[in-house]
Amino acid sequence: MHKKLIIFIFIFLFSFNFVLANESSYRADDYCYYNNELIPFCKAKNFEILGDEYAKDNIRVYHRGERLDGADVSTFMHVGGAYARDRQQVYLNGKVLPGADSASIEYIDMDYAQDNDNLYYKYDVLSGFDPVSFKIINADYVLDKNFVYYKHEKIDDSHPLTFSLLADDYAKDLNYYYRYGKAVAKAENDFYNRYQTKDLSGTCTNELLAQSALDELESLGGDLSKDNICVYFGADIIENSHAKSFEFISDNVFKDKNFVYFLEDTIDDTIVSSILYAHAKSFVKLDGAYYSDKYAVYYGDKLEIINGADPKTFKVICMGENCTYEAEDKYRLYLSGIETALDEATKQLIGESKLVYASPIALDFLLIYNKVARDLDKESEAVGKYLEELLLGVYGFDKESKQAILNFIVYGTETTRILGAGERSGVVNSYRSAFGKLPRSEQDWADVIKIANGRWPTERNEIAEERAEGRFRYIYQRTPLSWDEHDQSAITVIAYGLRTRTRNVNSEKSAILTFKRLFMDYPSSASDWDMVRAIAYSGASR
Repeated sequence: MHKKLIIFIFIFLFSFNFVLANESSYRADDYCYYNNELIPFCKAKNFEILGDEYAKDNIRVYHRGERLDGADVSTFMHVGGAYARDRQQVYLNGKVLPGADSASIEYIDMDYAQDNDNLYYKYDVLSGFDPVSFKIINADYVLDKNFVYYKHEKIDDSHPLTFSLLADDYAKDLNYYYRYGKAVAKAENDFYNRYQTKDLSGTCTNELLAQSALDELESLGGDLSKDNICVYFGADIIENSHAKSFEFISDNVFKDKNFVYFLEDTIDDTIVSSILYAHAKSFVKLDGAYYSDKYAVYYGDKLEIINGADPKTFKVICMGENCTYEAEDKYRLYLSGIETALDEATKQLIGESKLVYASPIALDFLLIYNKVARDLDKESEAVGKYLEELLLGVYGFDKESKQAILNFIVYGTETTRILGAGERSGVVNSYRSAFGKLPRSEQDWADVIKIANGRWPTERNEIAEERAEGRFRYIYQRTPLSWDEHDQSAITVIAYGLRTRTRNVNSEKSAILTFKRLFMDYPSSASDWDMVRAIAYSGASR
């Protein structure tokens, strides 16, 4: 009895599993079926199953039980996956694949195919790939002899010969670690081992969740709260969070001892995302939308890593709409988190700043650039006429930096020679007035030369700009308008002393008289002359 029952159960289960296994495929007995539904007019005697999607008899070709019009029965065959062909055309999911060569089409894997001319992913023709060396890694990554690709987008600087997948959606090659196709760290910094070895002791895990005091939540602002172990966003636990070390980095970015988190807006909701590979202990906010840790630099609301940025030398040096670039490291310049290409004029100004900065030990390069010979008499004259006055009240200023100022005053650069020695000395004085210091670094000199060329300096001084707004209100008897380009030009000139490339002597004479009427005296200091230039050239009016 028991033996018969076991046999009956086995037959029942086998039959049940057979139906399940074949519920989405073809079968034939006296008739033809797809998904157990009758295929009209099908000739069961000549019925041939061609994979999961295709079949044919001696008259018709079928795709998922429906007649495939136009297909040639005698030459129709399954290629692989959802691909098929006949003597004239290639089919994908029962539709003609335009332009594909029927004679040479081959199925690769995972919806990829190729013919003699093209590589295909479903209905897309993929360009830029080497078809001979093309290799599928998984559903997201492919490679050829030249590059690795993520969702068919080339990963610059990738190294296909050394590319391999790691756990948790990470990958690595000779140069970088990657996640979701983006470089997240240089290969030599061994960040993946750091990610794998997070200290999860005392964090919000299933084992400790029962010990957390759920009825004693402390609000952290917004939807964030914590108890003695876990951090919560709304009613949801932030997995592996550590309440005791939790701290805010900015309004939407926070961290604990292991991980860095940020609030991310999705189509339906706001969620907490984590940057698993960030070095939480050293993670800090920089100016603007920049962040860094000891291994990488990040940008924006989603903390996207800036590929190749050097965190040791990275600094934000300009914020606002008028910045040519916002940040720099020893390798590159950056704008909105992206390496920026400079226009030729800006490249020239930066090149000139390098020449002036290096001139105390390499004056010949500056002289050759300017196509002039050294003039010791002019240098001696400039020391007493300009340099000594610039150095009044300045202590501990090194010899090389003094010489660089002298060289700039006497020889200038190609873009500043038009100003003359006295005006170049005035530019340095305007720089000192704006920033409370004389130029020492290469970046300082870049700003001096930008001021001389009427361009915004990269470094900004909020105090100088606030002071300039106050002087604007006094001169024009009104509040400056943030959207008015003339008002903003006046504030910039007053704050930083920007020079104009084309002087108008009559405008300057009129501006001097306006200054005298307002301040009951003629202009004498650097800041006085900066106001005169604003009156003469900004276009602002009462």
